[in-house]
Amino acid sequence: MNHRFLRKSFLIGAAFLFFLSGAVETTFAAFETKYSAKNNEIAVQLGAIKLGLVKGGESASSLTPQQLKQALAAGQNALNAISIGSGAKSPENSALLLQATLAALKSPVNAPSLGLDPTKTRPADIVAAATQRIPGLAPGLVTAA
Repeated sequence: MNHRFLRKSFLIGAAFLFFLSGAVETTFAAFETKYSAKNNEIAVQLGAIKLGLVKGGESASSLTPQQLKQALAAGQNALNAISIGSGAKSPENSALLLQATLAALKSPVNAPSLGLDPTKTRPADIVAAATQRIPGLAPGLVTAA
């Protein structure tokens, strides 16, 4: 009888751990997607500006799928160069990030195949992503809004 109880306890414990690992994995996957989406929305706008596909203040929402892909890659590289949380950024990077953030807020790009879906990214998430990289950007965003 004791052996039967241990076996049943082991099976219940194993099932619980299996369930728990799936729940944790799902939670982290959702967090990663949300984090990527808000950064990608800024990145595509930033990349489009850096590549000269749009002028500052214009949105990348009218670009072709190929141009959007190029802009996203260039923008992700540019965002990676701006480390998170450091306030000592060049004025050029701050100005470009401000323009890209405003464009992402004004006219977000809708390209789900590239991870750009405005229905899944709140404006507050986009602002948080930008101000996380350059905290001094917040006053400029408030003024522009």
